[in-house]
Amino acid sequence: MVKSSCAKAYNPQSEFDFRLLMLTEVRTVRMPSCNWCGRMILPREGAVKFPCPQCGETTIWRCEKCRGFGRPYKCQKCGFSGP
Repeated sequence: MVKSSCAKAYNPQSEFDFRLLMLTEVRTVRMPSCNWCGRMILPREGAVKFPCPQCGETTIWRCEKCRGFGRPYKCQKCGFSGP
Protein backbone atom coordinates (compact mmCIF):
# COMPACT_ATOMS: atom_id res chain seq x y z
CA MET A 1 0.00 0.00 0.00
CA VAL A 2 1.20 3.44 -0.90
CA LYS A 3 0.00 6.45 1.07
CA SER A 4 -1.01 9.46 -0.87
CA SER A 5 1.03 12.58 -0.21
CA CYS A 6 -2.17 14.64 -0.49
CA ALA A 7 -3.85 12.91 2.46
CA LYS A 8 -3.98 15.06 5.57
CA ALA A 9 -3.83 13.41 8.96
CA TYR A 10 -6.34 14.66 11.52
CA ASN A 11 -4.67 16.47 14.36
CA PRO A 12 -7.12 17.51 17.11
CA GLN A 13 -4.67 20.07 18.53
CA SER A 14 -4.48 21.97 15.25
CA GLU A 15 -8.25 22.31 14.85
CA PHE A 16 -10.10 25.15 16.54
CA ASP A 17 -12.45 23.80 19.19
CA PHE A 18 -15.70 25.74 18.98
CA ARG A 19 -16.98 23.99 22.10
CA LEU A 20 -14.39 25.88 24.16
CA LEU A 21 -15.56 29.15 22.65
CA MET A 22 -19.12 28.44 23.71
CA LEU A 23 -18.07 27.44 27.23
CA THR A 24 -15.92 30.49 27.92
CA GLU A 25 -17.51 33.24 29.92
CA VAL A 26 -17.51 36.72 28.49
CA ARG A 27 -16.82 39.39 31.09
CA THR A 28 -16.70 43.12 30.82
CA VAL A 29 -14.49 45.26 32.99
CA ARG A 30 -15.45 48.77 33.91
CA MET A 31 -12.44 50.98 34.40
CA PRO A 32 -12.58 53.51 37.24
CA SER A 33 -12.58 57.21 36.48
CA CYS A 34 -11.12 60.21 38.27
CA ASN A 35 -13.53 61.87 40.68
CA TRP A 36 -12.63 65.38 39.50
CA CYS A 37 -11.84 65.25 35.76
CA GLY A 38 -13.70 62.04 34.87
CA ARG A 39 -10.80 60.62 32.87
CA MET A 40 -10.55 56.82 32.77
CA ILE A 41 -7.79 55.50 35.04
CA LEU A 42 -5.59 52.89 33.38
CA PRO A 43 -3.70 50.07 35.11
CA ARG A 44 -0.22 50.96 36.42
CA GLU A 45 -1.01 54.66 36.40
CA GLY A 46 0.00 56.83 39.37
CA ALA A 47 -3.59 57.09 40.60
CA VAL A 48 -4.93 56.50 44.09
CA LYS A 49 -8.15 55.11 45.46
CA PHE A 50 -9.34 55.49 49.01
CA PRO A 51 -12.60 55.30 50.95
CA CYS A 52 -14.39 58.54 51.74
CA PRO A 53 -12.83 60.02 54.92
CA GLN A 54 -16.27 60.88 56.32
CA CYS A 55 -18.64 58.02 55.48
CA GLY A 56 -16.19 55.33 54.30
CA GLU A 57 -18.82 53.85 51.97
CA THR A 58 -17.72 55.34 48.64
CA THR A 59 -14.41 54.71 46.90
CA ILE A 60 -12.81 57.89 45.59
CA TRP A 61 -10.41 57.67 42.64
CA ARG A 62 -7.95 60.43 41.76
CA CYS A 63 -5.70 60.44 38.69
CA GLU A 64 -2.04 61.40 38.89
CA LYS A 65 -2.61 64.85 37.36
CA CYS A 66 -5.45 65.86 39.68
CA ARG A 67 -3.47 64.66 42.69
CA GLY A 68 -0.46 66.72 41.59
CA PHE A 69 -2.52 69.89 41.07
CA GLY A 70 -4.39 69.40 44.34
CA ARG A 71 -7.80 69.49 42.67
CA PRO A 72 -10.73 68.84 44.99
CA TYR A 73 -12.78 65.67 45.16
CA LYS A 74 -16.31 65.16 46.40
CA CYS A 75 -18.00 62.07 47.81
CA GLN A 76 -21.06 61.12 45.78
CA LYS A 77 -22.86 59.72 48.83
CA CYS A 78 -22.31 62.16 51.73
CA GLY A 79 -21.04 65.27 49.90
CA PHE A 80 -17.72 65.44 51.76
CA SER A 81 -15.19 67.56 49.86
CA GLY A 82 -11.44 67.46 50.23
CA PRO A 83 -8.23 68.66 48.62
